[in-house]
Amino acid sequence: MHVQMLQDSSAETFSKQLLDIGNGKVAVHENTGCIKLPTDFCTIINSQNTLIDHIYPDVQTQYKNLEWLAERAILAAKNVDVNQLNSKIQYLLPGDLVSYKTVDAVCDANKAVNYAIEFLNSIVAITIERWISGYFASFGYTMPFPRTYVACSRVGKPSSLFVLARDGLIKNIVHPIVLRD
Repeated sequence: MHVQMLQDSSAETFSKQLLDIGNGKVAVHENTGCIKLPTDFCTIINSQNTLIDHIYPDVQTQYKNLEWLAERAILAAKNVDVNQLNSKIQYLLPGDLVSYKTVDAVCDANKAVNYAIEFLNSIVAITIERWISGYFASFGYTMPFPRTYVACSRVGKPSSLFVLARDGLIKNIVHPIVLRD
């Protein structure tokens, strides 16, 4: 649907390639168990710093522009990668870094019931399910992220997708049972 709205010839090719990846039609290399992304599918990135530069260009001045920030995302499957990316991006921002500590327990057990469950549920971090409905003008992801189709479908054209992957090789886990008629 995103591709149809763009009315872009590269977006149409991208859509077909994306469907082939999602349907498990891209050949898997025997030695690595990986697929090689087509050269016109995305921009292959070799470092976290380069990925950040592509997704958040000029973040030093744009960081207060919430609309600009909302159009960009980097998806990482491992917390260690998320922490590294967050730290690197934070150091690009002007001003001093400040850490705030949180406590996930109450001092007085009687006060624990002062918060409605609905309120507590509303303040949890974004989950992959909530994130999946998003659409981004600029999107990157790091390996390993096994659901390649899901990750790559957050954009509508190849010029908006940046993948941190050595030699363009990525894992693509497809569950054939889901694809059966």
